[in-house]
Amino acid sequence: MHSRPRHLLALVAVSLMATAAAPAMECDCATAGFCTNKADLASELDRRIRAHIAAGRKAEEIYKLEGGDSILRPRIERWANEHPQATPPDRTRVKYRGTSLPDSSMFSCFDSFVKLAGVCVGADKLGHFFQQGWECYVIAERDHRGDAVAKAYAE
Repeated sequence: MHSRPRHLLALVAVSLMATAAAPAMECDCATAGFCTNKADLASELDRRIRAHIAAGRKAEEIYKLEGGDSILRPRIERWANEHPQATPPDRTRVKYRGTSLPDSSMFSCFDSFVKLAGVCVGADKLGHFFQQGWECYVIAERDHRGDAVAKAYAE
């Protein structure tokens, strides 16, 4: 069995987190002190995804488990938000304060931040990585349009 389709989703997700384009500064990391003095979770995230692969899960299963099938917060975002090393934003400093975005004890649109590969990222970005990784996988593998087309789509 060719292993490329099975591993592409995980590789896309992890590689997106390790690129220079991934910081996604719109997540307002300054309000979390840029995750200063927090442990880097890249290795833990890598182990989490590799456990899926070791369990024989295919790309679509990993996507659905970690990044899909949730209208509010996918599992990977909940993992990051609830992680002991997560840093919540300082709500008095977020650039979205004063907007109509929800922020209550019932639901908040402001996610916590985690450090991945030395970069402070919003937990919501992990969901985006999996969702976009799945879209790229579908374009490259299922639609047989190739990696170049998928990469152009992602840019």
